[in-house]
Amino acid sequence: SSKEPIDRKFQEILSFHAGVAAVCEGNGGGAYHIYRNGDPVYSGRRFKRTFGFYAAQRAAVVDFDDMFFHIDLTGQPVYDERYSWCGNFHGVLPDNNVFRSPVRDVENRYYYIDHQGERKIGPFSYAGDPNSAGHSVVHDVDGNPRI
Repeated sequence: SSKEPIDRKFQEILSFHAGVAAVCEGNGGGAYHIYRNGDPVYSGRRFKRTFGFYAAQRAAVVDFDDMFFHIDLTGQPVYDERYSWCGNFHGVLPDNNVFRSPVRDVENRYYYIDHQGERKIGPFSYAGDPNSAGHSVVHDVDGNPRI
């Protein structure tokens, strides 16, 4: 792992997670992911905005139509659905390969999806990321908070 500085300027660079960071070049260069040496993780794919790879090796991205979805380390979408917002994946039972991410559809309904994009829980009027103990705050469809 090289400690040499990256010889490129980015408009935005997020924190590295497992050696990968989300970056945005600006000036029409788009957003994508890089390794610590500055090399792109995947080639040919650019997005309007990218976020970090967390659990399940999935990252939320925003396309140029302002729709959110998750990609894998090859830069390919994990599922076909598009959302008005996506959270990060978290391990619910990581030893059993169970991961969840909150998402919001275009009708402002929240769900939790698994790492393949299948809706597992919902709808809710709000669903947040889990805390360090694995608990999430949600509001049911009538707006009542639940944990």
